[in-house]
Formats: sequence, C-alpha cells, structure tokens
Amino acid sequence: MFQEPPFILEDLISLKDDLNRKKGLLNDMDIVQWHSHTRRTHKAGLVVKHLRENFHAEMCTQAWTKFYEILSAFDLIPEDAQRKQIFRSVHLCEAPGAFVASLNHFLKSHYNGLDWQWVANTLNPYYEGHDLTAMLDDDRFILETLLHWNFGADGTGDLMKLANLDSLQQETGENHLVTADGSINCANCPDEQESIVGQLIFCEAVAALNLLCQGGNFVFKMFTAFEHRMVSLMYLLACVFQEIQVIKPGTSKSGNSEVYIVCLQFIGKQQIPRCILDELKKGYTLNCPSTSLFSLQSIPAIFLERLKTCQTYFTELQMKAIDQNIRQFHCMTSAERKVHNQLRQLVVEHFVERFHLQPISEEEHIVMGTRLDGTQLSFTRGSTNYVPFVETFTGRHQMGSYNQRQGSLHQNWLDKIKVDHQLKFCPSHSRSLKDLSQVSNGVPLIPLYHDQVIWLPRTKSISPESWKPRTAARLLAILNSRFCTPIYISKLQEAHQQAAILREENADNLRALLDKVNPSNIVKMSRGGEAELRNLDNLVYFSEMAKGENYGIVLNLVNGLYFLVQYLQEKNARFYSIQLHNGTPLETINDETICKSQRVNIVFANLSHTDELSSKREIVYLCIVALRLLGSGGTFVLNIHQTLTRFSVGILFIMQQMFDKVAMVKPVMSHLFRSQRFLVCKGFLSDVQHYVTYLAQVFDQLSNLEQEKSAFDVVEIVPMHFLYSEQFYSFVKRTNEQLAHLQLKEIVQLENLFLNPDQLPTSEEISNLEKEVTAYLK
Repeated sequence: MFQEPPFILEDLISLKDDLNRKKGLLNDMDIVQWHSHTRRTHKAGLVVKHLRENFHAEMCTQAWTKFYEILSAFDLIPEDAQRKQIFRSVHLCEAPGAFVASLNHFLKSHYNGLDWQWVANTLNPYYEGHDLTAMLDDDRFILETLLHWNFGADGTGDLMKLANLDSLQQETGENHLVTADGSINCANCPDEQESIVGQLIFCEAVAALNLLCQGGNFVFKMFTAFEHRMVSLMYLLACVFQEIQVIKPGTSKSGNSEVYIVCLQFIGKQQIPRCILDELKKGYTLNCPSTSLFSLQSIPAIFLERLKTCQTYFTELQMKAIDQNIRQFHCMTSAERKVHNQLRQLVVEHFVERFHLQPISEEEHIVMGTRLDGTQLSFTRGSTNYVPFVETFTGRHQMGSYNQRQGSLHQNWLDKIKVDHQLKFCPSHSRSLKDLSQVSNGVPLIPLYHDQVIWLPRTKSISPESWKPRTAARLLAILNSRFCTPIYISKLQEAHQQAAILREENADNLRALLDKVNPSNIVKMSRGGEAELRNLDNLVYFSEMAKGENYGIVLNLVNGLYFLVQYLQEKNARFYSIQLHNGTPLETINDETICKSQRVNIVFANLSHTDELSSKREIVYLCIVALRLLGSGGTFVLNIHQTLTRFSVGILFIMQQMFDKVAMVKPVMSHLFRSQRFLVCKGFLSDVQHYVTYLAQVFDQLSNLEQEKSAFDVVEIVPMHFLYSEQFYSFVKRTNEQLAHLQLKEIVQLENLFLNPDQLPTSEEISNLEKEVTAYLK
C-alpha cells in the first residue's frame, strides 16, 4: 500500500475529458442565474417545500430528502441493532444536520422505540480559524444539539487530522451506521473536483473503518472515480464490505456529479490485518500522498470493468442533463414549462407514496420547542447594518461566470471592491466629520455626539458557576466570525494583505497622508491620543467620574495614551496613574495598596498588544484589576481591538453582567483605518465577586498555556447560547459591522489617495476641516 506511483486508466480519463468538455459549455453562464435555472428545472425541486409545509419535517433540505431515499432503499439498520433495541450512528461532515434529522424521521416512522444514540462531526462553525469557503457555517441545529457534536481533540472539528479521529473513536466506540456528506467548494476549479475532494473522502472512509462494528453500514457522498485515488478507495471498500451499491437519489440534481456509495455489512476491524489499518492511517493526512493506495496490477480486472460501466452510466446521465439544462436555459416554451410543472407535482406525490412518508409529532423531533424546518440554518446570515451590498458573499457563495471569476483572481483588490458602490472611492468623504462617520448612503457608523452613543443595558443576571473555559488549537488568524457578516472579514483581510499604503515601507507616506486627511492630525492633536480622548470624553463624559470625593485610576501597560494624564489634570480630575506589568501578581492589587482606600469611580486602561488574538491575557488581567479597584456605580474604560472571536465577545458579555450599561465607542478623531475602539462600562455593580473569581480562573489557564508554549489556547469563556441572546447578539453584530465598514471604507480612501495624489483635499478644504474639528472639540 502506498508503494506504487499513480496509475492511469485511459478509458476513465477519456470519460473525464468528455465530461469536462461538457461542463466547459457552462463557463460563460452566470452562476447565480444558472443555479436559479437548474432549481426551477429540477424535477424533484418541489419535494422539500412540500415536506416542510405538509409534514413539518425537521431540518428538511435537499440532503434530508436524498438520505431518506437511501434509508428507504437499503436496510441500514442491522438486525443486531433491532434485536438489542440499541442503534448507534456517527455522522461525519454533517453540518447543518439534515442527515441526522432525516434519520430521526425514518426511525420514528419505522423503528419507534429503538434507543438511538448519535454523534456528529463537522468543521466547528464557531472556530474562527476556518476559512468560510471550506465550510458550512450553518449552526442553528448544531447549537440546539451541541452535546451530540464532537469537534475533535483540537476543537476544530477537522476530520482530516488523525488526532480528531482518535477523539471521535474514543467517544463513540463501535457503531452500526456511519454517514459522510463532506465536500469542498470546487466552483473555481470544476474540472478537478475529484482530486480536490479525494483526500477528504479517503479520510471519511478510513474513519468509517475505525468507527463501524461488524455488520455495520457506511454511506458517503462521492463525485467521480476516474483517477487512481478514488478507484483504489472503491476497491478497498469492496474488499471490506459484503456489498457496494452506487445510487444517485432522485432528489439530487441531475446535472451534477454527486452520487452516494452505500457500503453494506462491514466485515469488522478484527478481520482486517492490523498492518493494513496502520498503513491506511499513514495516508490519513491533510495532503494527498504522492503514491497510489494500490498498484494497478493488484486490482482485479473484473472490478475495473464494473467500475468503468458504473462511471460511464452516471457520466452519460449527467452530460444529457447538462445538454437539456442548457437548451431550456436559452429556450423553454410555455407548453414545455406547463408539462414540466405538472411533472414536478407528480414527483412530489410519487416521493411521498414510494417512500411511505408520514408526519411525526413535534415531540418526536430532535429539537423540541423550536421549529427548524431547514429554511433558517444560521444565526449570522445577512448584514444587520442596514447597508445593502451588491455582492452577496457569505464565504462560499459565488458570483459571475466561471470565466469572470478566473479573470478576477488576478484583479487588484481595489478594483474588486469597486464592484460595490457602498465601498467605492469618494474624495469628498474625507472633507467633513459627518462624511467620515457614515456610509455613502447616509447610514451612520459611529456617533458624533453624546446622544448618538448606543448603550447596551444590563439584562437578567446569569451565574457563571457552571461555566468552564474551552480550549482549542491556537488561532493564527481570524478568518470568520459568528459576530460579523463574512463579507467584512474577507474584504478586510484582503485589504490588509494588499493595500500598498499599509505596508511598512510606506509608513512615512501614510503619516504624510494622515496629516492632510485625518482630523486629529490636521489640528496637530494626534500624538498621545489627545483629540481622540477629548472626543471620547465629549461622548461618554468619563472625566466627570473622577471629581469631588471620587478618584480615578489610569492603568498603563504602555504609554500609548500618555495625553490622558495631562487631560485629566486639565479637567481637575483626581486620579492615580499606575504603571503595571503583566507579571504584577493579581493578589497584590487592591484598593488599599493602590489608592489608599479612596473611592475609585473610574478606571481607564490601555493594552500593549496591537491585535485581538495576542491581547487575550492582557484584557483579562486589566479587567480583573479594574473590578478589584472600582467602587459601586463606577466606570471602566478599556481601549481594545476587534471583538470578532468568542473569547472577546465573552469578555463583553461578562462586562454587561457587571455594569448597568456598556457601549463600544470609536471616536471620529481616532485613526479610522485601525481596529482600536473603546469599551465603556458604566454603573458597576459591587456584588459580582463570582465573575471576578471566574475571570481569575480564565487568567490562570491563559497563563499556564502561555508558559507551556502550548499549541492550544482559550477560545471560549461564555457558552455560545448566551452569546446568541437576542439583544446582546444584535448589539455586538451591528457594532462589529459598523466599525468594520468604517475601517474598510477608510482603507479604501487612503489607498486611493495614495495612488492618486491629485485627489487630495485642497488647502482650502483642509482649512475648512480644521475649523470644523476645532469647534467640534470645544
């Protein structure tokens, strides 16, 4: 095994070439229009809608109906499970959960009373290190059934890591059924779908061999088997299962390559030599081995002939379907449309009758009390920012034709962004404070005045006693977030990677540019955050908290806002300035040692790290210090970065629990192209020691992981369902999107002005802005 170079079967490669030529006819088709057309012409396209409306099927999607067909066509519940009345199943690459829901409906309809125990695996939709183009982020069903989901030893859910398979195996033991519905988006490389998805399917198959009991069954999605990798895998499965069937469900679109392989009656791991299983695990990696699983000579000729017959049959069906779809795309008469619509209705009736479908009660659903019909799959779809985008990017949806997308791969990031008028360059947007603070359509992004600050009030108190910090593989970058529409994540990432004005070698050019367009630079008040702090005080009145009998504390890990001390003196505020180090023991910090038991009414803190991921330990440290010093009713102001991760949003949630209200404020006088903003918490509740204790636990765990130089990090400190609380979640998501839009808009402005200096504001325009800023800060 894995000893021979890859082999080529000319007949199958010729078939692959024929199929690719046929698919090439679609290269100029707009993918959105084409998918809309194929949905309308799909003969079984009304089945899902009918089942949702008339059977109230849970999580009913096309995947639901495909699996129900398979369940009805094959005996996938072994006699041993029926006899013992215990049935165990594992579902790989399962998001959003349709196979599980379909199986539940089938079992409740035909095997009621069976004790069903299921576990599912998928790429963790909450892990911010996953590229959204490689995953399904639908999580409504997952959130409601979280205890059934195994995300592996490293918390990523990546099945292609052997340690995660070991974790899954330890939890589930031997199972009667394993399903795998995994795929990888191949829209930008449709001619190599098999090789792109092949290693994932190999890992699914090896996982199944390790998870199944003797007599168990395995169902997985495959596309084509033209090349050595899939040919060898099919032969391997034929050796260890009594029977292999290939099926394309009627509810699967006829124009794609998707088929399902049904492997019946596993011979059992005990019948497979240990050395074979060990060799298979050697090939269980993220990247495909360079050698073939089997040599061509070791695969019987009769098997190859049957496989060729199978591949020819399904490929010819697909090519005929593509031809018909193309013809109907360009011309479909009203008579044809009428006949087609009648046929779609007949297919619905046939589906219900053939598969003996019957409704089950709501009490028999997996998730009770919440209707999940498959239409609302994710909490994070769509912008809450009231900003309409031309581009509907959610991480995996494509736009334009294949040829257009290929052309855009080499397109400058700035040219790509011009597609959407909401982010297009407009020189006048840096000419006034109002223009700087809003979208081109007038939607405000940040407050200019005190009464425009949006506060999140405290809600019913929640005890953290049952909470535990969750760890996972350390994030190298934030590639997705549950708390921001994906379009912002992807576009900001691209801008930071490609914007010339943000490169280190252009630092002097950036400073010179800011002197002409940034308000605080124009009025010579950018150093030490002078204009920014004056602006912030006008918005939230923080300096008023340290007057009379009250004191304030300035906690410095760095001197980034050194103007703060000068400003507080100017305002006649009473304060102590404390220079802290991350190593200062927490137990030595209290109101007696720092402020001699004076009433502390405000704590202002600043981070030394410059990004969200590296500042976790500092944030927790400063929060604990502030909470130990503050008196009842006090205010805490923390200069932070983005709040895209579960960890950062968890900090915000805990702060909301301990204060009357919180706000996330970005003054217009700050550098709008950067991610920094201020977390402002007002009205401290003194009886919150249980939260301080929990934060200390989080801090200890972060410190231990850092000291050990661990590959793991704390990624979640508040259970996800609390972070989805409606009012809290809407506040966080809206704020993140507003500030991300502001940041992206400003980077676009700076880049365009850098590349087109003739568009820079005139001396008169700079003078006018200077007058406006001076009046604004008074």
